[in-house]
Amino acid sequence: MRREPLLLALLFTTAYMFTFSHFLNGFIHDEFRLLNVVKGIQEYGVPMFLDYNFYLHPPLLMYEIYIVSLFMPIDTAAIIIELVCAFGTIIFIYMVARRFLGEDGAIATAIITGFHSNLWTWSNRFLFEAPLLMMFTLCTYLFFKAYDYNRTSLWTASGLSIGALLSLKFSGLVLLAIIGTFLLLRDILQFNKGKLRVHLGKLRKAVILAMVSLIVFVPYLVYITINNAPSSSDVLFSAMVTGAATFAAPEPWHYYITDLPNLLNYGVLSFFLIGTILSLKNRSEVSALLLWLVVPIIIFSFPSFKNTRYVNPIFPFCVIVAVYGMVELGLSRKSTFVLTLLIASFGAYQSLSVVLYDGEWPSSYDAWNTINALESNGVLLAHDYWWAAAFFTDGYVSYITGNPDHDYSTILFYNSHYLLADSDWVYLSDNPIFERVEFLPELNSTLYSINWAELSKLFPGQTEVKVRLTYNDEPLGGAIVTIDDQQFGRVPRDGRFTTFLSGSGIFSLDIKKVCYVGRTIHGGIQDGALYQCESPGVACTQVSELSVGMERTNCVHHPGFTLDRY
Repeated sequence: MRREPLLLALLFTTAYMFTFSHFLNGFIHDEFRLLNVVKGIQEYGVPMFLDYNFYLHPPLLMYEIYIVSLFMPIDTAAIIIELVCAFGTIIFIYMVARRFLGEDGAIATAIITGFHSNLWTWSNRFLFEAPLLMMFTLCTYLFFKAYDYNRTSLWTASGLSIGALLSLKFSGLVLLAIIGTFLLLRDILQFNKGKLRVHLGKLRKAVILAMVSLIVFVPYLVYITINNAPSSSDVLFSAMVTGAATFAAPEPWHYYITDLPNLLNYGVLSFFLIGTILSLKNRSEVSALLLWLVVPIIIFSFPSFKNTRYVNPIFPFCVIVAVYGMVELGLSRKSTFVLTLLIASFGAYQSLSVVLYDGEWPSSYDAWNTINALESNGVLLAHDYWWAAAFFTDGYVSYITGNPDHDYSTILFYNSHYLLADSDWVYLSDNPIFERVEFLPELNSTLYSINWAELSKLFPGQTEVKVRLTYNDEPLGGAIVTIDDQQFGRVPRDGRFTTFLSGSGIFSLDIKKVCYVGRTIHGGIQDGALYQCESPGVACTQVSELSVGMERTNCVHHPGFTLDRY
């Protein structure tokens, strides 16, 4: 490899590093969710998300950050991983482009990709985009290497890399679909004198690639299956397909087509269209890279919920097609280089306009010292910054919505004494339940203390129901609690929660927790008194709180599944 791509990658990575102290407000939730999950690995050995023994995403990125964090703070480790991925993206897209365009075209591709906001702005975030970009380009490079030399060892290496991509995020399945389509159209299915023939040689190699990649992915699938834990595909699939996702409205089927200017920017898009037309007209091998755009767009257009981030890993391959369009215009080498810098400048402007003006990394906020100084049991409830508060403070933090009906129940359930919320929430104004403690300007939020005497007045004539969960007489947090088919939430780390029930009669309390035997407890209320029963209405004893002892199952479990932070 020539020195130029290495120097370019080093130059761009250095630029990314000097903008990493900034964070994008719109994604701070996702960034700190990832860092908190890594914190869970440090404590428990497995990623944890809201106490489920499963990965919201496959675990590769979390464990990479965890391994580096053995030698430095978690957020610094995440910076290192993201920058390494950015460096790798530039190197591998150069190597892919060199196969199609030669050295000069590959250098132009690396320059435009390095300046592009889809790499720059995502390479200084603690998110999956930079790792995905690197893995997509690496896997594509190894695939074409295997395709060109047709060696079993190279097909195996390609399969291993795709397996690693799958272990990073489920969207790696899209690359398998792209490669499968490429091989079917180019090699496996062949027409000879109007008859369809199957080329078994390349089919065998494709099977090797697919099998190796899935074998790498199998341990993750076995793990979540043993633990009876949902994966992100289980959680999100139905919402995406039906359009029932709560965080965004459904988008039209042509979303990704009309959103191409945002994915590529107008400079790259213009020459991408030229390159597309000319590559098809000239029957150039570059036209094969159009599959890296078309197949993902088709796949991701089926779900109702759409987001440009889903197709972000395909943009470097569109840059290769765009550079091909520039080269085919027949310009001189000097003119092509000037045009490359002009197109790259559009990306640089977009990138810098984001990373230079989107805030300050919040590790030094005085707000965390204020929160850590609070003397309280129970849970701090927060809204916009709840994951950041969980990462930078010592106590357990949970989420509130801003809906008073929901939030009052949450306060009771978590035995909360403090609330961190937007100052303009209407239900907090002139409300005796919430006493203003301090405005925290760095978070643009106000810290309130909760007056429980006033809170109890909201439930006149109702009976206070206290529940305590234990395992071997020790508090057990993290279980999901349902009372008469109404789910209340997850039990805090001290194993206790509180709610109010109206009327009299018998009720059932269902408790579920990963790696523990589910329990159903029967209780009763009569004349304002609380009773615990062996079965509905049978052998009931008056108690001050319901006591539930849990038992472990024989699943592959890890100790310490409490709600300390998650």
